[in-house]
Amino acid sequence: MPGLEEMNEGIQGELQPGFSKVSVLLLLIWLVSLVVVLVVGILIGRGRKPKASAGQSASL
Repeated sequence: MPGLEEMNEGIQGELQPGFSKVSVLLLLIWLVSLVVVLVVGILIGRGRKPKASAGQSASL
């Protein structure tokens, strides 16, 4: 049916840019959250090392 094909092409033309924008936005959110988790993990790891070594020197 020619009418359905035109309607399908119109819908795809309208929705495709929206889906690509949403997927790029989700990718950016994922990347930012990954970086935040890594930075927080590194800071927590660095914060524990001096406390652990201070506790060991106090026990000696």
